[in-house]
Amino acid sequence: MREDYKDLLIELHENLKKVKFRCEQKDQKIANLESKLEQYGKTIELLQGSLEKEQNKYKQLVISRSMILSERDKNAAKVKLSTMMREIDQCIAQLKEI
Repeated sequence: MREDYKDLLIELHENLKKVKFRCEQKDQKIANLESKLEQYGKTIELLQGSLEKEQNKYKQLVISRSMILSERDKNAAKVKLSTMMREIDQCIAQLKEI
């Protein structure tokens, strides 16, 4: 009977060693995952900052382009007005001749 208890105790001790080893492995895996999670969090923060900067640059570019287009429109309008004024001047000159 004593031998049975002794064998059971040895088997229990071996099983406890295995459980302890598995727990240590799981603890290490959890620590690694927590570390990765922290790194990903930092990466996300950096990317969010970069995204905000790029969005601001984009907004500035849109505003700049709209201003450039406005300048083009102004120049085109000036050319048309000049042409119209010349035509009016020609018409006035022709009317004075009559």
